[in-house]
Amino acid sequence: MRFSKIILTSVASLALTACGGKDSASDAPKSEASAKAAKVSAASPLESEFRLKDSAPVDIDAFFALLPADARPTYESAAFDKKLGAMVVTQLRFADANDGESVLVERAEFFGLDMGAIERIDAATIADNEAPYEIVFQKVRLLNISAEGFDTENGSLTIGGAEVDKLGIRPGLDIGEDNEVARFFNGVSLAGLYYKDVAFSVAEDDKMAISLSAPDLRFVGMAGGKLDAIIVNDLEYDVTQSDETIAAIGDILGPQGVMVMNSPLKGLIAPKSQRTKVGAMEWRDIDLSGLLEWGLKGEDPPASERDLIDLGTMKATDMESYIDGRRAALVEEATITVAEFTWLIPSNIRADTKGAVYDFTAYAPESNEDVLAVMKEYGLDNVKGDGYAEWKW
Repeated sequence: MRFSKIILTSVASLALTACGGKDSASDAPKSEASAKAAKVSAASPLESEFRLKDSAPVDIDAFFALLPADARPTYESAAFDKKLGAMVVTQLRFADANDGESVLVERAEFFGLDMGAIERIDAATIADNEAPYEIVFQKVRLLNISAEGFDTENGSLTIGGAEVDKLGIRPGLDIGEDNEVARFFNGVSLAGLYYKDVAFSVAEDDKMAISLSAPDLRFVGMAGGKLDAIIVNDLEYDVTQSDETIAAIGDILGPQGVMVMNSPLKGLIAPKSQRTKVGAMEWRDIDLSGLLEWGLKGEDPPASERDLIDLGTMKATDMESYIDGRRAALVEEATITVAEFTWLIPSNIRADTKGAVYDFTAYAPESNEDVLAVMKEYGLDNVKGDGYAEWKW
């Protein structure tokens, strides 16, 4: 895979995710925006206007020409905005000619496209897994992203905005059929990838429906199999199961499962609807670089290997969970650390919960007043407690 396909994968599809820094920060490029984006309390970079001084117009068609012919976008207009210092493209559409599906970006802003760097990357003939990254652009903003021609009956996806912050690529990067995942994540870096107003839903033939909304989602500092941080604010997701799906779960569990599904414990095992809200989440210091090294060699790591993976620490605050519309738990803070692995198996997991309040009556049927009365009598509607658990292997 040459530069054209790398651009298509990392920018146009908006699907780039990678992984960051165990002993130190990743080798990802840095920016003022990425420094702020790494702070959970800071506003999303997409909330601020960005301007690039001393910028000059570039031939946007020459940039798009680097994409494969069947993947080049169309657009309505392209002009240089001197005030912003960006090439502004409107009604940018990436279409699949085979099925009529497309992704439409109402407005795209390209800041600091470096055509010289692009030419050097494309001209390099020798792949070097440790070559310095060439910065392709300073920033690309894609605003009001929507899907067209997709079957929306069973799902939908809308994105208010996305920002790709400082894309870097190693010259000579060639992603062939062998080890393409490892080569891609080693050869591409970003200061950050930020999303605004993400709304996603999917349903499976009235069996199960899942919806998710994230007004503020950020991936910060991605390079060489490392990710410095994932930041999410005001995350909310819902899972709804049909009666048929719940009955199927009981069948899978056997006679005991059927018995449970017909008892007050049904809501604990398979509630019809679950809703979770997270005020803020920060997941830091993810490191898959040890695993990436073996991937680049095209070999599976032997079972004797240690420290191939470090999933870092995830901290979530102001969490609420609801079962069939009733609040089941309120947790002020929860922290999970999975930093030690033996081969591909986690060997040290720590979980710490603070300021938790549980209402177990949410799992009991509202119609069963006798069960609810007993549970409340024993204080199961207001169980307070912190928790700590550690598992070592």
